[in-house]
Amino acid sequence: MTSLFTPAEVRTALELLASHPSIRLVTEIDDNGAIPPRRLAATLSDLPRHQQRRAPEAARAHGLVRTAPGTGLELTEPGSELADLYDAAAR
Repeated sequence: MTSLFTPAEVRTALELLASHPSIRLVTEIDDNGAIPPRRLAATLSDLPRHQQRRAPEAARAHGLVRTAPGTGLELTEPGSELADLYDAAAR
């Protein structure tokens, strides 16, 4: 039996999915819609600046968000599915 992911890849994915900045970013977009350009810092003002920068970079790298012209940072289909998972876990 071959594994789809290495232990390091699984650990990296779990760290991303369980990180407070990633959760904040995904749930914020899910709850309130796309984050307009240049509004990320104001929207995630409870996070330190380095986390405000890293969260969208990591989310983009893993296909959870994308930058849409005219609207800003929005969820992809996998990002929307992850938001549903976060909502279910919160309940």
